[in-house]
Amino acid sequence: VSSRTSSPCCVSEVLRRDLLDEYGVDPHRVTAVGTGRGRIEPYFGPKDFSSGRILFVAKVDFEQKGGRLLLEAFRIAVKEQPRLSLTIVGLDELRELTIGMTNVNVTGFVPWEELQRLFHSAALFAMPALFEPWGLVYLEALASRTPVLGLRRNALPEITRDGRYGFLVDEATPEALARMLLGAVSDPERLERMAIEGQKYCLERYSWQQVAATIVYEINANLNESSAV
Repeated sequence: VSSRTSSPCCVSEVLRRDLLDEYGVDPHRVTAVGTGRGRIEPYFGPKDFSSGRILFVAKVDFEQKGGRLLLEAFRIAVKEQPRLSLTIVGLDELRELTIGMTNVNVTGFVPWEELQRLFHSAALFAMPALFEPWGLVYLEALASRTPVLGLRRNALPEITRDGRYGFLVDEATPEALARMLLGAVSDPERLERMAIEGQKYCLERYSWQQVAATIVYEINANLNESSAV
């Protein structure tokens, strides 16, 4: 009997590798299909990549998504580059963590239209997630023509094509993250170029239609192979 009589699907290549490594699954039996992009509409309008506007969004799991790490990094970076600003969309209680900090705004949860506006106006989306199996917000940022920044772990290297459309930090330390933040905002032309290319890739690669097409292809391939046995 063929090993491809069934072919489970998963979201990302990193999850696929985990299945292969941890459970010894036949590589031909697991396919990474990606996801759609979420509800944020693509943005093609004007944007100021020299603004220094950084966005972080986390409905839950602030610590796990790297929120505290980002705050400590921003505290370092804004001393060297005072034009930087950080907007945090999340729980109102997070304001307590930002008391005394410069250029940090915790919005609380905002209406959908305002959230979309924040994605569209940001020059950089930063979420140095300590553990994030996928990260739909990264795709929402890329669709908004906003480069992303995070740790070189989980699915972010895959989403950014190993840093082509975003900035990957090797060390989960405030100092390393601050250096990358400063480097990212220091070159607005690079940010804009990365944003345009990243949006094009995101819109072409990630859609529910593409996911459905991949799943259908895998099902048909398995049926054809099974019938040939």
